[in-house]
Amino acid sequence: MRQSHPHISLGDLCALFGVTRQAYYDAIRYAEKTTIAKMVVLTLVKEIRIQMPLLWTRKLLHVLEPRLIEHGIKMGRDQLFNLLRFHGLLIRRRKRIVRTTDSNHIFKRYPNLIKELIITGPEQLWVSDITYIRTVQGFSYLSLITDAYSRKIVGYALHPTLEATGCLRAWRWRYLTGSMCLPSTHPSFGPWDPVLLQRVYRNASTLWSRYKHDPKRQSLR
Repeated sequence: MRQSHPHISLGDLCALFGVTRQAYYDAIRYAEKTTIAKMVVLTLVKEIRIQMPLLWTRKLLHVLEPRLIEHGIKMGRDQLFNLLRFHGLLIRRRKRIVRTTDSNHIFKRYPNLIKELIITGPEQLWVSDITYIRTVQGFSYLSLITDAYSRKIVGYALHPTLEATGCLRAWRWRYLTGSMCLPSTHPSFGPWDPVLLQRVYRNASTLWSRYKHDPKRQSLR
C-alpha cells in the first residue's frame, strides 16, 4: 500500500488500520522468521526423503524433532502436514488389498446358466459366495447361500479352511421355507459370540452389495 501511496507516511497508515508502528515491524519480523523456518523444514524433509523416500509424515516428524530443536523451530504435526501438502510432499498411504479372487487358473470354467433366467419369486435361484473374516487365530471363511429374489441368507457356514466342506455345510443348512432367522449356534463352527455374529451379518451385507453392483454379472431381475 505504501508503494501505491508513497506520499502517505507509515505512521498514518498504521493509525488508519489501528495498529502501532512496533506491531507493524513485529509482524514483518514474524513473517520473515516463519518463512525462514519453513524453508529450513523443507530442506530437512528433502534430505530425509532421499534416504527414506516412503517415510510417512507422522514418523517423519519424530525424525525431524531433534534437528528442529537444534534450529530453534517449533512445528506441530498439523503444521507439518499443511506445509508438506502445500508443497506436494505428502506420501499417499497405500491401501492393502487382499486378493481373494484369481480368474487365471487351469480349472474348468462353467458356463453362465442363469444368463437368460427371469426370476419371479423366491426359492427359484440361490447364489453363493465365500468371504473371509479375520479372527485372532487368523482367517475364517464364511460360505453364504442367498436367495436371489428375496435377498435373504438361506444358508451359511463358517469354516477354518477353504475346503469344500464349508460350502457343503452351508448348502445343507439352507432354509427352504419360512422366514430367515440365523440361530446363535451352528453345528459347523460351534457357539457364536455376539461380536462374531455381528461381523457375520456385516460381511454378508457387504458380500451381497458387491454381488449386486458387480458389472460383470448379469442382472437377476
